[in-house]
Formats: sequence, C-alpha cells, structure tokens
Amino acid sequence: MKIMNRLQPTFIATCAWTSQSSSSADRAKKGSMIDANLKLLQEAEERLKAIVTEKFAIATKEGDLPQVERFFKIFPLLGLHEEGLSKFSEYLCKQVASKAEENLLLVLGTDMSDRRAAVIFADTLTLLFEGIARIVETHQPIVETYYGPGKLYSLIKYLQVECDRQVEKVVDKFIKQRNYHQQFRHVQNNLMRNSATEKIEPRELDPILTEVTLMNARSELYLRFLRKRISSDFEVGDSMASEEEKQEHQKCLDQLLNNCLLSCTMQELIGLYITMEEYFMRETVNKAVALDTYEKGQLTSSMVDDVFYIVKKCIGRALSSSSIDCLCAMINLATTELESDFRDILCNKLRMGFPATTLQDIQRGVTSAVNIMHSSLQQGKFDTKGIESTDEAKLSFLVTLNNVEICSENISTLKKTLESDCTKLFSQGIGGEQAQAKFDSCLSDLAAVSNKFRDLLQQVLALRIDFRSEDIKRLRL
Repeated sequence: MKIMNRLQPTFIATCAWTSQSSSSADRAKKGSMIDANLKLLQEAEERLKAIVTEKFAIATKEGDLPQVERFFKIFPLLGLHEEGLSKFSEYLCKQVASKAEENLLLVLGTDMSDRRAAVIFADTLTLLFEGIARIVETHQPIVETYYGPGKLYSLIKYLQVECDRQVEKVVDKFIKQRNYHQQFRHVQNNLMRNSATEKIEPRELDPILTEVTLMNARSELYLRFLRKRISSDFEVGDSMASEEEKQEHQKCLDQLLNNCLLSCTMQELIGLYITMEEYFMRETVNKAVALDTYEKGQLTSSMVDDVFYIVKKCIGRALSSSSIDCLCAMINLATTELESDFRDILCNKLRMGFPATTLQDIQRGVTSAVNIMHSSLQQGKFDTKGIESTDEAKLSFLVTLNNVEICSENISTLKKTLESDCTKLFSQGIGGEQAQAKFDSCLSDLAAVSNKFRDLLQQVLALRIDFRSEDIKRLRL
C-alpha cells in the first residue's frame, strides 16, 4: 500500500506528460495541415491568375470582345484591379490606334476637290475623339460595377496616352500639308514694320484659320466629356472621403486634362492662330478702307459695313474655337484695331473734311456739301477716296459723321451679341470664374471704344454746326 502511495504521484505526472506530448503533437500536426492547405490555396490562386491572364491574352489576340470582357471582370475578384485595368486598357488602346491609323491613311489620300477637304484634319480628330468617347461610355458600367468607383480615372488615363500619340500624328500631318508653320513665319514677317517680305494674301489664310478653330473646338468638347465622366465617377467614391482626398482627386483630374499632349498641342496651334488672325483682320480692314465708296441710298460709306463684317468674322471664328483665352485675345486685338487704326482714319477724314474758319463758312459749307451729295446720289455713287476739291471734302465730312455714329452703335451691338453668345458658352462648363472675369474685362474695353467714337461725334457737334432739317433729310435720302 505504501509502495502504491509512493508511485501514484509519479504515475500522475507521467500521464500528464504523455497527455501534453500528445496535445503538442496534435497541434503541430494541425498546424502543418493548415500550412499545407494554405500553400495549396496559394498555388491554386497563382494557377488561376495565370490561367485568367493566359485566357485574357488569347482573347485579346483573337479580338474576341465577349471573352475579353469576361476575363476582365475576373481580375478584380483575384485582387488584380490594376493589372486588369492595365491589360484591358492596352487592348483598347490597340483598337484606338488601329482605327486612327486607318483614318489617317484615308486623309492622306483625300482628293482636294472633296467637299470636306478643307477640314479633313478636324474631321480626323473628331473621329478619334468619338471613338474613345464610345469606349468610355460602353465600358464605364463594367468598370464601376466590378472595379469600384474611382477606377474609371485609371482607364481613361491609359486611353489618353494613346489619344495623345494619335493626336500628335494627325497634327504633324496637318502642319506639313497646310504649311502651318511656314504661313505663320510669313505672317510674322509681314506684321513687322518696314518688312520687305512679300505680303501674303489674307484669303489664303482663311480656310486654315477656320480648320484650326474647328480642331480646337472638337478637342475642347472631348476634354469636357472626359472631365464630366471622371468627376461623376470620383463623386461616387468621395461621398465618404475626406476633404483632402477630394482635393487630391481634383488635382489628378486637372493634371491629366490640362497637361496632356492634346491640350499642349492645341494651345500651341491656337497661339500661332491668334497672330495669323490678327494679320487677316488688319489686312482685310486696310483693304476695306482703301476701297471705300459711297453708294446711293446709304447713310454711311462702304467701309463701315465691310470693317465690321471683318471684325465680327474674326471674333466669331475665335469664339467658335471654344477657347476663352483665344476669344479674349481676339476681342483685345479687334478693340485695338477699332480704337487706334480705324478711329484714326475717321479722325483724319473729319479734320480735312470742313475747311471753314467761321460759323457762317461752316453753315454755308454744309449746305454746299449737301447739294453736292444730292448731285452725287443722282449719279448713283460717290467715291470717298482721293478727295481733292473743297466741296468734295465737305461732302466726305458729312458721310464720315454718319460713319462715326454708326461705328459707335455697331460696337455696342457687337458687345451685346458677345455677351449673349458667351453666356451659352459658360453654361456648357467652358472656363470658370477667372475666365468669366477676363471676358468681362475685355467687353468693358470694347464698350469704352464705343464711347470714344461717341465722344468723337460729340466733339464735332460741339462746333455748333446748325444743320437745317432739310439738309439732313436730303443727306439721308
């Protein structure tokens, strides 16, 4: 009995040790089984990723879009969001490049007699932008559903790189075929004072300027489309995001669209366009002044209508570019042309138009000038250039007075038209508060020119010339 009592603790300890050893062995066995299972799962995952990648590559090579989209949807389920977007974007970029190269070959083979030949490069860019826009519209739901909000930005970022490549090719061909840089250098030399360079005919620039503004308008429309799509996608994901994250997303969006090669290329083209449009406006205005005549039944001479037709055409073309900076530049140039050159011409005509020293001489001169005007009207035309006789000078004076008044009214009308047109432009999301302020400043300067023409008229009338109602009536017949 004593022996049993002595052995009992030893037996219990032995049993406990044996139990502990068995438990440790079980845990080790279970641990090794878990490791083995994890390894199997990891290997299975790697095999599955490899299979999906391989199947996706085969589908893209064969151009099997349904299969491409099928495996594109599987990538995020395997945690391969960026890889899926990258590979899918690569496939889409190849589609874009193939179509763009095909369109460019068609451009190079276009007959110049074709009705769209004058804007064929603008049309080519339009096809490129429309193709990318369709891709975004088609695949945006898939990206949002399977990859989550905020991932559309990544897809568009890849597509924009390919877009930039194709834009560069199209613009290079445009510059070469239209001699764009050569024309610019020629114009630049012509704008220099005392230049011996032979002047380029403005009508040669007309179609080129129109095509450039159309190219820029299409580019602006495309970039606005991308901005709208990416912004709406970010908004979904930013509903619970911090203000810092929202600002970072906005910064990424601005950098993508403002610094892409498309934006930089179009800014360069528009910069050259502004100089050439300035030359076009200046030369055609000079021609209008040189060919000035007075037609029967008109209140003004021909140059007033001609000059404002030209000014409106140039500003309207700049407006059609959808670039606020371009528009403001042309408004400023037109303002300078009207305020300095054109107003000076009218001032000079007024100075030489009434050679009288006393009020009585002026009154007699007006009556005499009206009689000559009436005689000229009977013949159907009065030529205001090359005025030699005193009577003709007086007649020119009366016509110029009307010219000054109508110029002031035309400028005011132009300002109102621009305000209306640009309200529509700003409502489309073009520009921001800064652009609006810049535009308003340009319009204020334009309105000031209208006042200067009106002031000039008032200064002349301050001579207290007593126009008889009969004379005025005959002048306006």
